[in-house]
Amino acid sequence: KFDSFFSLQQKKCECYWPKEQDVPYVCGPFTIYCVSIISLRTLKQLHYVNWPDHGVPDSIPPILDMLQEMRSYQDHDDTPLCIHCSAGCGRTGVLCVIDYTWNLLKKQMITSDFNIYKLVQNMRTQRPSVVQTKEQYLLVYRTIKLLFERYLESEATLEQGSEVSTSGSTAYRIRSYFCS
Repeated sequence: KFDSFFSLQQKKCECYWPKEQDVPYVCGPFTIYCVSIISLRTLKQLHYVNWPDHGVPDSIPPILDMLQEMRSYQDHDDTPLCIHCSAGCGRTGVLCVIDYTWNLLKKQMITSDFNIYKLVQNMRTQRPSVVQTKEQYLLVYRTIKLLFERYLESEATLEQGSEVSTSGSTAYRIRSYFCS
């Protein structure tokens, strides 16, 4: 059951489903019916409350904490997530870009031509207006930088006593990205 359609006395979303079984809901040329309720599905909803529309949060670690918690509810990394803000653009896009990059990092799939700007542009081909403001883009950049720094720190711990990263390693590519 979804009860919160308003935020600060402003309508933020529509109820686009029938509220009762066998009672049609008409939306333009579409008529939607709830023919039966056979099974229930439990959804986990995480709500980041300190993220203003068109703005950015004051701190990066809580974003990563929320993404990590969000992923902890998944059975598999390939299970899709639903990320949404009011319009589904700015804040949604920021989280999608960060989460996508984090998954690339976990799978050691950061390539030598990794480029945050191009990644955002590519995501905009699927969802226009992803990452809407300069501040949101900077948040994406700083958050990915923090992810990469944490990754390099963990790699450095593992590499102590062994040779320095080779040019084919993810750690080497990350260092090259931020140091070139």
